[in-house]
Amino acid sequence: MLKVNIDEKFGIGSLSIGDEELIWDIQPILYINGVELALSRITKPKITHFYGKDNVGKHEGWNFKWYLVDRRLVETKIKYYPRGNIVIFEMESLRKLKGTKLKDSFLFTTYNFPAFRISNYAEVLYLSLIHI
Repeated sequence: MLKVNIDEKFGIGSLSIGDEELIWDIQPILYINGVELALSRITKPKITHFYGKDNVGKHEGWNFKWYLVDRRLVETKIKYYPRGNIVIFEMESLRKLKGTKLKDSFLFTTYNFPAFRISNYAEVLYLSLIHI
């Protein structure tokens, strides 16, 4: 069974099956004025653990509010649906972000969540849906 692990200090997550970590270093990364901003390296998020139900089903979740210089920046969510072993990642800007540019390219992205590292042994299907 899939397990979601959250580092409460840095807001970094990982996914594992049993004792084997498949995906780790899950965190949001932004590009502001072309510079990578890995939020876990510069700020500590406020984390809320919750349970809910939506059109996908019952889930357990974690809400992360990221701040930059004491100002709200972005909010990320990780939702885990145990019935289907589904994990959904969401990210929303909490203010206007100056210095960001939208480009239709996987090479030049602005918002990256989840950004993560993957085990050499894992096979992953990654589906990205953007709602603006």
